[in-house]
Amino acid sequence: MSEKSYNGWTNYETWLVNSWLNNCEYSQHLMRQFAKDSIRCTELYGRDRDHAVYECSKMIQNEVEEHMPELDGMFSDLLHSAMQEVNWHEIAEHIVDDMLTELEVKLSE
Repeated sequence: MSEKSYNGWTNYETWLVNSWLNNCEYSQHLMRQFAKDSIRCTELYGRDRDHAVYECSKMIQNEVEEHMPELDGMFSDLLHSAMQEVNWHEIAEHIVDDMLTELEVKLSE
């Protein structure tokens, strides 16, 4: 993981997306469910924590991108540029690690 440059996160975009996801009860519940599903799948197939984080990051990214508004021109370019900077893996790491602690599940390292 690269040096953290914004409030302990990779960048402003990652911090911002994570903040929004954690400040909405529905989003928070959904992200926790993604983490649980990733962990269960990982356990089932004997994979490690990194695989759970990868799967969870893809689910989070897909969910967020599905709800992006359709814009035109400059605003579309700006939104897409910012979204490309989000470190989905880092967000998923935090959620999966919290869920592993809560569930007291030990996946192979």
